[in-house]
Amino acid sequence: MPRSIYIVMKKIFPLFVVAVSSVMLLQAQPKYDCYWMFGYGYNSSSPIPKYGPSVMDFCGDSLQMYEIDRPMNFSFTNASMSDEAGNLLFYTNGIYIANAQHEPMLNGTGLHTPGTSGFGEDGIPVSQGVLILPWPENPGKYVVFYGQLIYLYFNITWLTVGNTNFAYAVVDMNEEGGLGAVVDKNVILSSDTLKLGKITATRHANGRDWWIVVSKFHSHDMLRYLLTPEGIVDYGVFTLDILIKKGNGQAVFSPDGAYYADLSLHDWGDNYITFTAFDRCSGEFTAMGQYHYTEEEALAGLAISPNSRYVYNSSLYEIRQFDLWADNVPASADTVAVYDGYREVIPGLTVTLPTVFYLSQLAPDGKIYIVSSNTVRSMHVIEQPDLPGEACDVRQHSVLLPKLNKTLPNFPNYRLGALEGSPCDTLMVSSVLPAEQREPQLYLLPNPAQDFFVLAADDPGLPAGSLCVYNGTGRLLQRHNLPAGLREHRFDISALPAGMYYVSVEYGGQAIKTMKLVVMK
Repeated sequence: MPRSIYIVMKKIFPLFVVAVSSVMLLQAQPKYDCYWMFGYGYNSSSPIPKYGPSVMDFCGDSLQMYEIDRPMNFSFTNASMSDEAGNLLFYTNGIYIANAQHEPMLNGTGLHTPGTSGFGEDGIPVSQGVLILPWPENPGKYVVFYGQLIYLYFNITWLTVGNTNFAYAVVDMNEEGGLGAVVDKNVILSSDTLKLGKITATRHANGRDWWIVVSKFHSHDMLRYLLTPEGIVDYGVFTLDILIKKGNGQAVFSPDGAYYADLSLHDWGDNYITFTAFDRCSGEFTAMGQYHYTEEEALAGLAISPNSRYVYNSSLYEIRQFDLWADNVPASADTVAVYDGYREVIPGLTVTLPTVFYLSQLAPDGKIYIVSSNTVRSMHVIEQPDLPGEACDVRQHSVLLPKLNKTLPNFPNYRLGALEGSPCDTLMVSSVLPAEQREPQLYLLPNPAQDFFVLAADDPGLPAGSLCVYNGTGRLLQRHNLPAGLREHRFDISALPAGMYYVSVEYGGQAIKTMKLVVMK
């Protein structure tokens, strides 16, 4: 969607946007992401007593943290799935999938084979290495997306460079008496070399389907897939006019799906954050700039505020805030927290560890939680991420997990619905016309247009209907009656500012064809 139109709408109604974000988080919404798994070192012989698994539980009225008895360990890759009521269904560390009884799910092993690619039993050492989505209109079925690691040899050092064989598995919770089974796995979507991890998704504008996005390794190219009730549709490559560099980091969609940001720790002291707008209808990206910083770090994170305005970069020694509504997003960088030097005492060790910043994740309670790049129990919290500057209230090492940890789960915004009034709604495929009229040949001329356009039809036998003009956010701007037997009809758009619009031809209240219209002044 046109970024300028989107920003204007948000600047006009900022309080409304904040209010909607808060209501979204507080209302009874699906709780797919309410159960957060942590920890490693289960059954370890180490004298360190704080090894082991723990949980952050957002499923009730307030946050609960507790220890559990669970054999799976996590090494960065971390994803779980609960049902809509918040009951844990299954989870994975990228090596295998476990059920709610903390046992390997039937056919759930073999996503990766430990020991063959430089990693051990504790899980895949990649942030955002797995993503789980409910399969639309397939009750009890879920799709697990993951990449498979590759290693390249440079001189005398093995260096992890990315994923190849981007793949998926299907979990059916209707099997094994409700414990679930993996009914398909290691199904390859792409064998391109991709960036390491950073698997993320957002809802299609129809509120049902899911866009899944991964980027190629050190490339302008983004791979896009759409998860629909019928299966996974390959939408091919979208080429950005800005290079997304290789490197560790995080990638994230804004909660409203209108923005996408990628952090690439490209080289030691050579780091880039790429900002783009995203069209939930077409799956197209628009570059919004790139921020470069030179802090020497191998681990850092990104998260976006509930109102989709502020990006937070949890760099090693500071947290930066960027304003996505600003005319120049990279120039809006504002340091909202600096590491305060706190070092955590680790029981069983004679040393203390610094609680510097690492991965970030927006939680169901509307706060952003940040883990440390060291193995500690402390977590940091951004209490008011919708507020600008230091008003966002970063509280360092304010949450203490029961056990040591170095990971965060990877979740999209499961509560995002349809883009209201969206003319690209794929759910509105009409059956109101006779079969021979379901794909009318319609054209907008001229396009780009200035003060008017003409809707032209090859088939003059269409029934009476309507033509609607929407802006990029799906807001209805004009509605016109279409006469029966249409051949050509002229429409005045002299009052519309320059930008991109959607023109929808509708019959019986349903859209049968939607076309893009570019207005130039």
